[in-house]
Amino acid sequence: MAKSNLALLAKKCIDEGLVEKAKRAGDRRTLVYSLTEKGRSTVDSLLEEIEKKFSTVLTDENEGKKAAEMLDSAIELLSYIP
Repeated sequence: MAKSNLALLAKKCIDEGLVEKAKRAGDRRTLVYSLTEKGRSTVDSLLEEIEKKFSTVLTDENEGKKAAEMLDSAIELLSYIP
């Protein structure tokens, strides 16, 4: 994601009260973004919604486990992308 797009996204999240921005105590040049309670609640709600949709698509337990393993593998592969 381009730096300018990320800055716009961060500003929108701050404006909505989902994220707060502060300067790092040890290095005032560094910004630290963290979720607010509202942000944590929003993320938790979204994860619950995703999990419900995931379970409605995959009704077989073995199929669900296999899909979860594949997603974990995909996430691990994506973590190597700079």
